[in-house]
This record gives sequence, structure tokens and C-alpha cells, in this order.
Amino acid sequence: MPLIVIGVAITLNVVLLIGLVLMVPRWLQRRDVRTSDEATHLRALLLDVLNEQEGVALRQGQIGLTLAALNRDVERVAETVPLTPRALAEAAGLPQLEHRLEALQQQLAAWQPPR
Repeated sequence: MPLIVIGVAITLNVVLLIGLVLMVPRWLQRRDVRTSDEATHLRALLLDVLNEQEGVALRQGQIGLTLAALNRDVERVAETVPLTPRALAEAAGLPQLEHRLEALQQQLAAWQPPR
């Protein structure tokens, strides 16, 4: 009787071992496929983020250039007209424009990841 129990236990262990040997490669292959799919998805997301970040940087550069040109124009007009630059800026609505640009910059800063 003890030999039969030992034989059955050994047989069960061998069957379990064979099952593991057959199943582990399949599990690993599934995990590799899933990991590869996730990596591809993450690469696509990163590319989207980088493209958006590049677009934001371009828009910020354009806004900066436009503000610099506007500042030069205001200074030029202020030199020819006997008004103060502040009065000209207020007459042109620049304080409202400045508030709107600050709000846009804050919005863009919220979208842009910290470096």
C-alpha cells in the first residue's frame, strides 16, 4: 500500500511537471505579446505628446514674436505722437490682450509637462 501511494504521488508530480513544462512557454509568449502591444501603444502616446508639445512651443514662439513686434510698433507710435506709451496701450486695448495672453499661457503651461 505505501508503495502504491508513493507511485501515485510520483505519477501526479510527473504529470504536473509535464503540464508546467507545456504551459509556461505559452504563458510567457502571451505576456510577451501583451508587453509588446503595451509598448507600441505607449510609443504612440508619447509621439502624440511630443507633437503637441512641439506645437505649443511653436505657438508660444509666435506669440512672443507678435508681442515684441507690437511693443516696437507702440514705442514707434509713442515717439511720434505726444502721448504716453501707457495711454496708447490702453487705447489699443492692450491690457485686455495681455490678460487674455496670460490666461492662454497658463492654459498652455497646464498642458505642457514639467521638465
